[in-house]
Amino acid sequence: MSMKKISFLIMLLVLSACTKKSTPVPVPDATVIYHFTGSTAASYQLRYSGSDGNPVSTTFTGTTWSKTITANKASGFTYAVFFISLTSPATVITGSADISVNGKISSQVPLTFNSGNGSTDLTFSAGVFK
Repeated sequence: MSMKKISFLIMLLVLSACTKKSTPVPVPDATVIYHFTGSTAASYQLRYSGSDGNPVSTTFTGTTWSKTITANKASGFTYAVFFISLTSPATVITGSADISVNGKISSQVPLTFNSGNGSTDLTFSAGVFK
């Protein structure tokens, strides 16, 4: 083999090593916990952002509710949104609600519901992915 061919092969190997395409580092999923506690057992309508960012609805009766999801950034998930609506008539509730992201409370609000005066629902959110 001639010196030109060897030089060419070495240059080709160096060039191909330098131009390797790097794959982007995937953004890890996030653990999101929706939680609320009320002072008195009551019935509620709840909506929260599911793992793909789309709303999920459920009903609940009791004093404490919690839901853990794994938020997937690749699906377009950006904000965790939590809606709580008191559906029990003639009920007054105090308490608190929060959204935690990866073990840290990202958003926390006090609850004061009074179905007698029409103060029956609350919506709040927390940023998960920028």
